[in-house]
Amino acid sequence: MVTAKTKIQSIIHYSLFAIHGLVILLLMFPNSDFIYQLISSSQYFREEKIHFLP
Repeated sequence: MVTAKTKIQSIIHYSLFAIHGLVILLLMFPNSDFIYQLISSSQYFREEKIHFLP
């Protein structure tokens, strides 16, 4: 049975994995416009999610 706690733990696990991959990309391509656009778009989506919260 999947509880809310395990679901939150899996979400945290995958988000940490994604952040780790992003850090590796930043180390590989420190002057890449693609990484900058990716970070700015993720910040934009985060702001949109916060905006739509009641």
